[in-house]
Amino acid sequence: MLEEADSQRYVVTCSIDSNERSNPDIIKEYGLCDFHSYTMMSCLAVKLWEKGKSYRYLIRLRNPWGKREWIGPWSDNSETW
Repeated sequence: MLEEADSQRYVVTCSIDSNERSNPDIIKEYGLCDFHSYTMMSCLAVKLWEKGKSYRYLIRLRNPWGKREWIGPWSDNSETW
């Protein structure tokens, strides 16, 4: 669904709402802000193995504040790449 929205150039936003199901410390540890909106810039399905059927969906988000950045898996300097 997100890939289609991206290809159709729809405006997609998301946010993090800290509640009893999420851990605010982990959210902050990865560089995100709770109760803050982000804009989806692009979405891409990445095949994990050439002959495999498993995909990871990578979503590039824009932080309108521009002061914090995702520092978890698949971030700019992540070893996951």
